[in-house]
Amino acid sequence: MKVCVLTSMFPTRVAPYSGVFVTRRIEALRAQGVSVDTYAFARSETKAIRLIRKLLGKQQKEVFGQYIPSDNPDITYKTVCVKLGLVGIALSALTHEGYFAWKSYRAAQKIIQDAYDILHVHWLYPTGKVGNMLAEKWNIPCVITCHGSDVNVTMQKKGFTSPCVSVMERADKVEFVSHRLLETAESCGYSGRNAQVLPNGIPAMPDFGVKEQKEKKVVGFVGNLIDVKRVTLFPTIFRMIAEQYPDIEFLLIGDGTKRQWLEDSLAGLPVRFAGRVPQQKVLELMFSMDVLILPSRNEGWPCVVLEAHSCGTPVVGSDCGGIPEAIGDDDFVVKDQDGFEITFAERVVRVLNQSIPVDGERLRDRAKQYLWENLQRQEIKTYQKLLSREG
Repeated sequence: MKVCVLTSMFPTRVAPYSGVFVTRRIEALRAQGVSVDTYAFARSETKAIRLIRKLLGKQQKEVFGQYIPSDNPDITYKTVCVKLGLVGIALSALTHEGYFAWKSYRAAQKIIQDAYDILHVHWLYPTGKVGNMLAEKWNIPCVITCHGSDVNVTMQKKGFTSPCVSVMERADKVEFVSHRLLETAESCGYSGRNAQVLPNGIPAMPDFGVKEQKEKKVVGFVGNLIDVKRVTLFPTIFRMIAEQYPDIEFLLIGDGTKRQWLEDSLAGLPVRFAGRVPQQKVLELMFSMDVLILPSRNEGWPCVVLEAHSCGTPVVGSDCGGIPEAIGDDDFVVKDQDGFEITFAERVVRVLNQSIPVDGERLRDRAKQYLWENLQRQEIKTYQKLLSREG
C-alpha cells in the first residue's frame, strides 16, 4: 500500500513543532509497513510582494526550500510552493481561497508524479479541496483529517462554510480528532455520512519510575503562549492558587506572542519560563508536575493531555472542544461560564490537596490506549476498506 500525505501543517522556523502529530502518524504507518510520501503546501510570494513588505517594514514570510525537515530525520516534507502576487492574493480573497486551491492543484500535479493507492489530506480547507481534485484525477480514495481550527475557525468564517461542507461530502472518508469536532461540522450542514473519529495519540509510554511526594507543588502548562490558550487568565488563576500554596512553582513550557505580557503580569510570582524544549525534556518536566492546566478556549484534540497522563500527571482543563474527551473524567473538567478563572483555580487546588483523588497508574493505563501504533492500525483498516470498495 502506498499513501500520499498532503498537509498544510508542517514545521517552520517560528514553530518548529507545528504539525508534529502528522509526523507521528507517518512514523506509525511506516512502522507497520505502509509506504508513505509526504508533501507540504507552502504559500510563497512574488518578489514584488516581498519588496512591498520590506518598504512597509512588515515581517517577511518564511521562504521554504525543496524539502522541509521534521523532528524525525527520516521524515521530510517535499515542498509544494504556491506563489501568489497581488492579483493572486486578491483572487484568493474574492473566491474564499478557491483560487489558491486551484493554484495548489496545478502546482501539485507538476511535483507529485508517483502512483498512489490512497491520498490522505491533513487540514480541511483549502488543502482538502486540492485533495478532492487530485484524488478524482488519479481515481483513488481521498481521506481528509480535520484537526481543530480548520473546523472551529475556518469553517465558521463568512463564505467558507459551504465550500468546507462540499469538500467533506466529496471525500471518501473524513476523520475528526474528537466527537465534539464532528458535532461542530454537522452543525454547519455536514451530513456526517462518511465520518469517523480517530484522535491524535502519543508515540510511547515514558518510564520515569514512581512519583515522589514533595512539599513544593508544581503547576504546569505546556503549549503556545497565545490568546486561544487563555493565558491571559494565568495571573488570576496563579495568584488564587498561590494564596493556598505559598510554597509553589508555576512552570510554563512553550513560547508565543503573550510571553512578554505574561512575564510582566506574573512578576512577583514563582513562575519559571522554560521556553520551547525537546519532546523528551517536555515529558521529564511533565513528570515533575503535580497538575497540568489547559484552560483553552478551543482545542481539537489536545495531545498534551495524554502526554501528561502517560507521566501519571493529572490535567485540569476547560470543557471546550475535545478537552473533556481527552481528559476522560468530569471531575477534572471546568465548565466555561461566568467566573471561569475562579472555578478553575479552585478545581486545581482541590486536585493539589487530594480532595479530588488522583490515580497516576489509572491515568497511565488510559494513555496506553492512545499509542500511535494502536491508532494507526485503525487507520490502516480504514485504508483497506476504502481500497476493497474501490476494487
